[in-house]
Amino acid sequence: MTRPAIWRACLMLALAVAPGLAWGDICRPRGAWFVFGVNATWQLQLQAGASCTATISLPNGWIGSGALSRPAGHGIATINGASYEYIPNRGFVGTDSFQMTLVGQGVHGSGTSVVTVNILVKR
Repeated sequence: MTRPAIWRACLMLALAVAPGLAWGDICRPRGAWFVFGVNATWQLQLQAGASCTATISLPNGWIGSGALSRPAGHGIATINGASYEYIPNRGFVGTDSFQMTLVGQGVHGSGTSVVTVNILVKR
């Protein structure tokens, strides 16, 4: 596969996972792309008092398992298979993060990926 084709495939995965920002009850991280076997970092923004949930959708791939590998410091993060949720502590404003470990297979690889999710909770 040529390099432009690989970048197009990564972009398609990024858009399928979740484009944009997180607002209300939907998590839509920026930087939300990864190839299984490679670690990734996603960025979220939330309004204070809001929570977010998302299901990771992979075109031509699958997630065999997902687990929380580092809990959030200022809220509750949970993962159930290919779905995750983040709820900030009541009254919290600032930055938080958690990590999840995803095991599966995609178009360009298979294996384990650790995804760090950085969250900015704004007033």
